[in-house]
Parts: sequence; structure tokens; C-alpha cells
Amino acid sequence: MMRWMLVTFTLLSTTAIGQWREGLGAEDPFSREVEYWKQRAYPLGRIPEGAHERAIAQAERLAQRKGAAAVLASQPQWKLIGPDNIGGRTRTVVHHPTQSGVVYVGAAGGGIWRTTNHGASWEPLYDDGVSLSMGALAIDPNNPTVLYAGTGEMTPASNMQDAWGTGMYKSTDGGRSWRRIGLSTVGAFSKVIVHPQNSQRIYAGGVRSAPGLYTSTDAGARWQRLNRMAISDITIDPRNENVLWIGVWGNGVWRSSDGGVTFTRTSSGMPPADQIGRVSVQCAPSNPSVLYALIEGPDPTGQSTTNNIGAIYKSTNGGDSWQRVYQGDATFFNEQGAYDNFVMVHPTNPDIAFAGGIDLWRTTNGGTSWVNVTDGYGSGSVHVDQHAGVFNPLDPNEIYLANDGGMYRTTTGGGFGQWQAINNGYAVTQFYAMDIDRSAENKTFGGTQDNGTLGSVQQQTAWQYIWGGDGFYTVVNLVNPSIIYGETYYGNLWWRNLSTGQAGSFTAGIDANDQGAWSSPLVLDRTTGALYHGRSKLYRNYLNGTRWELGSPDAFDPSAKISAIGPSPVDELLIYVGLENGRVFRTDNGGSEWTDVSLNGLPLRFVRDIVCSARDPNTAWICYSGYGTGHVYKTTDRGRSWQDISTTLPDRRNRCGRIHYVQWWSIVDALGTRIAALASTRSANFSGAKRRARRHARSLDVGMFYSVRDDHRARNYLTAWG
Repeated sequence: MMRWMLVTFTLLSTTAIGQWREGLGAEDPFSREVEYWKQRAYPLGRIPEGAHERAIAQAERLAQRKGAAAVLASQPQWKLIGPDNIGGRTRTVVHHPTQSGVVYVGAAGGGIWRTTNHGASWEPLYDDGVSLSMGALAIDPNNPTVLYAGTGEMTPASNMQDAWGTGMYKSTDGGRSWRRIGLSTVGAFSKVIVHPQNSQRIYAGGVRSAPGLYTSTDAGARWQRLNRMAISDITIDPRNENVLWIGVWGNGVWRSSDGGVTFTRTSSGMPPADQIGRVSVQCAPSNPSVLYALIEGPDPTGQSTTNNIGAIYKSTNGGDSWQRVYQGDATFFNEQGAYDNFVMVHPTNPDIAFAGGIDLWRTTNGGTSWVNVTDGYGSGSVHVDQHAGVFNPLDPNEIYLANDGGMYRTTTGGGFGQWQAINNGYAVTQFYAMDIDRSAENKTFGGTQDNGTLGSVQQQTAWQYIWGGDGFYTVVNLVNPSIIYGETYYGNLWWRNLSTGQAGSFTAGIDANDQGAWSSPLVLDRTTGALYHGRSKLYRNYLNGTRWELGSPDAFDPSAKISAIGPSPVDELLIYVGLENGRVFRTDNGGSEWTDVSLNGLPLRFVRDIVCSARDPNTAWICYSGYGTGHVYKTTDRGRSWQDISTTLPDRRNRCGRIHYVQWWSIVDALGTRIAALASTRSANFSGAKRRARRHARSLDVGMFYSVRDDHRARNYLTAWG
């Protein structure tokens, strides 16, 4: 019998800009970072330094071992099924100095991309990069085939080593190839600048690990660390390579007149250093004596004691003194001034400047007045959370804007209503989880970072919006696939009927005092149609029910939330539950009684996934996050003992995405890690399963679609990359 298999690569995104607001609460980037860290650092309280690169090296060795080449060559190619119409969090953007509409951007988790047609289409340039997290790009204004990329996203939380970059990279062929040129200990970069008077002179701002201002006088061959401050921004006098200003996180603005050898704090007129958070500063290229600074500072009304209110300052004397020209209220940053914060000045008119927080604000009269030109939570059509922007130097009325919704463009100066999304083909959406409509091929849904819950409702690569905010677990109704279940932060559950448009909350019966984790498990038992939801307690909702009931008598552990749920597809009374602290429980009677099976050979790490066999009720698998232990364990006796089957896997956070059992052939274990997709046909000895996909992207979830064609079974592997 001929065995036929198609493999499909899934990267998700949204459409319907403006609609994404529905269901949206206040975003919390810091909580997202803490959750990200917690899964990897427990119980050590830290992530081992260099763990990311070591894991990648392990994966590369795995791909090179004996027999691996033949296995990989036999794999079908991954195919992008979308979304290719939304984009995602973008941190840096630069424009070619002599070719209009040639723009390079760096995504928070998607590498480097380029457009040569003003954003009509995009192409990836860095899919094989070791770190796809971008902090800052720079282009040599004198030789634009030379680019620099500082990896590692500047984020509000510290000690997130797992998302740090791997140094500074350089391309000499317009971005087609890249090589590392140093600064590998710098965790993230805020800005990289090549001086227009001297292409050998580069300035780079480092944050997180090994922070400071770095400079090179030989085009990146060697680097000198000039200070150890957390550099949140850099701006230069384009006429004098020795004059520059830096924004120092938690301090203010500093100036140097000797190429960074010495600095003087030039923040007169600003709040005291201990009342300042993140600082962005840029001078007017046409008049470097004029500078604008956006700071995260104190509340002048005294209503808030935290220093997270946005204010814009201007200097007309090179930073000797500053005047506040705009005082924002709490909505300017929405407590996210460490996350959304940038300023840019028109290349030829010092009276035109933009400042980005939640929205983008513009002045056209030197700061006398400022206007919100995006209004993302109101009547505007531009996504919130602004991160970077750039003017077309050949036509400054054309401006490019980078935010959590990808890329936007204006050709008329950037007033309100003058921005258009340009995300066609810009596939960098970050996914938390996904599910598949088993009744229709290529109909997939998933929850994303700040782009809502999305779906390929029309079975095309252009996806549609389903719900707003950060989206997490997503489930397609077993009987009526038009009904989608999902959640936002902390287990805020919802449902939507795609056929009727009806939607609503889905939390009736859940203890209001039982708050879920940042991403709370929502799992479907495909045999019975029952939904399971985990917080401190387990909840169950039978097929098409409107009210949840308790699936456990009480909380399993007051100190930890449920992080994984595994119902058995062959025994509806058998369920496993895993916790954030590594504990695992099993019930054989539907939830009335539970047995702790944690001490039978399992590690003390964050439980990421639990999957039960579709054939044998005694067999199950568990995936663990963290470092220093095995990551996939198997039991054949209902948890009385466990075997580590992941000895060949990289030491990296993994998700059993989801160890799917193919009954008609043999066991196929599809495993998603942050650096690769891996597969096994014998529940052991995983090998690389990726072929021509984004090589080191974060694979967060895997699903399968089954169909029958001429009595031959076919399956699609669908992987969500974030």
C-alpha cells in the first residue's frame, strides 16, 4: 500500500486591522516576560548562560549525525499556510540611503526582512540565523550593501537570557548572508549607527547582559566598550563623528564630544535621575542643536507613584537644557513605557518630530502642539504599541512605522488617517498555541502575541481575525467546527460562532477567585467532546455546555497553577494534570480522586504538555521545559514509572506538540522545541524533521490533520512558530 504524506508549515497572523480590539484588555509585556522566564528558569531561578547557543549546536550535531541526512532528505518540504497578511512585533527599521522604497526591518522573533517595493511584498533574509530576535539594524549610508544587525530584543524585564541575542552580525551583500563580528555577550541592542562621515565608525547600545555603549573604528572588526550604562537610545551629530548623545535607562540624557570617551549628563530641566525610566532621544539631522527626548517619568498630578508617565522634552542648545513640550497622561504609555518608546525627527525640518508610545504622536511646529496620529484604541486603524520608525531620506513624506502589528506606511507626512498596513508576505506573527479544524484541510486557528486569535477561515494564506488582545489556547468545537473557543490573559475564556457571528464570555461556573496562569491550558477530549481548563483547580465542560463544573475537588498545589492537561482518548475517566512546579497527578475515575505520580522518575521542571496514547490507556508522554534534565518522558504503566526518551534532544524548552499517535502505521512523535521541529517513529531517538522552514524559529505547537484519499491515509503536520 502506498503511503502518502504532505507536510505543511504554519506561521500565523491576522487581518481586519481595527477589529483586533474586541476583547482586548490592558496588555502586560512585563507579565509576558516573567511567564517566559518562569517556564525556563524553574527551579534554578535563572537560565544558564549560553544555553541557547549550546542547544542550537546540539540540534546541528543531531542533523549531521550518521543517517540523519537521508532522513531529512526524505522529508516533504514545509509550506507556509499563513498568515501572510498581518506581520507581528517589529523592533527596528532602516531605509536605503539612495533607493526609494528599499527597507530593512528586524522582528522581535522573526529575523530580518526586506522590501524593495515600498512594502508591497517582503522577503526574509535571516531564516538561518542563530538568533531570530532582533534589537537594532543599521545600514552604511556610504556603502548600503553593508548592514549591521544587533540581535536580542530590548525588553522591559531583566534576566531573560533565553531570549537574548547572540551578538552583532554584518552583511556585505545587501543582507543575503551574515556573519557574526563580535559582542556575543551583549544580551540585546537598542540602537546601532554607522556614522555618515566615516563608515569605519560604528556606535552600538547594549542592554540586558553586558550593557553599555560600544564603538568600532574599523567597521566592526574590533569593539571597545566605552561605558557600562544601560543604553536605551543613541543619536549622533551627522556632521561630527565625535559628538553623540545617549539615552540612559533610569537616568536621562548624556552627551559626549570626544567619540564617547567621556560623557556629561545633560538632563537639566528633566526630572531627577531616580524618577526616570526608559529614555529615547534623537537630534534633528538638519540642525543637531535641536533634540527631542521621550522619557518614562513621574506623574505630575501625583495620582500615581510609579514613574511610567510619558513626557516629551526639547532642547535647542545641544542638550545643555531641556524644556518639557508635552506632558502625557497615563494612557500615553499605559504603564508600558519600557516597552513602547521611541522618537524620530524629520531629516530636513527640525520642527517635525514623532514620538511613539501606545500611539504615535506628531508635532509640526517644533513641539508647541502634539497630535495623536494613530489612536489605536479609538477611531484609528493603526495597531497599538509603537517601537520604531524611519523617514525615506529621498522623500520624507514617506514614513515607515514598526509596531506590534507589523509595518505601516504613509506617503503624506503621517497625519491621522494617512497610514496603511504593509504586511503582505511579512510572516512574523508570534503564536502561543493552535488548533485545527479536522473537517477541512488548511483551516487552522491560533492565539498570538497582541494580534489576537486568528484563523484561516477561508483556507487561504490570508488569515482572519477571531478575537482581540493576546490570544493563547484555541480549540475548535468537535461537532460544530464553526464554534471556536479561546482565551486571553489569565484564563479569560470566550467563544465565537463564525457562522452566526455570535460570541461571548465562557467562564460561568469557574471560581472567580481562581485566577489562571498567563496562558491557562484549554484542552479538548476528542473522544467525548469535553473541554478541560486548568487554573489552580481543574474544570470540565461537556460538549456544547454553557457552564463549567469542577474536575478536581480542590487545588492540586496552592503554590502552582496547572500548566498541562492530558485526557485519555481511550478511557474517558483517565486524566493527567501537570503543574508549573513539575508535579504530575492522575485520576482513574474522572476526577473524584487523584494520585501524585511525580516521584516515579520525573524531573522537577515546568510541565509543558501531557499526551495520552490513542491506543493504550497505560501509555502517556510528558514534555518539560527548563534546562539540565530530560525533556520527554514516557510511561507504559499509568505513571507508576517513567522513562526519559529524549536523550538525543537539545537541552532546551520543549513542547510535545503534541506527540501524535498514528494508529494505522506506528507511533509518530512530533515534538516542537524553540529551535527545531523534531520527530521520532519509535518514541525515542528524535531527529530533525524540518526541511526548508525557518531554521531556528520557536516551534510552539504542532497539530495534525487526517484525511482519507482512495483508502490511503494522509496527514498534514501543522506547526505554529512564534
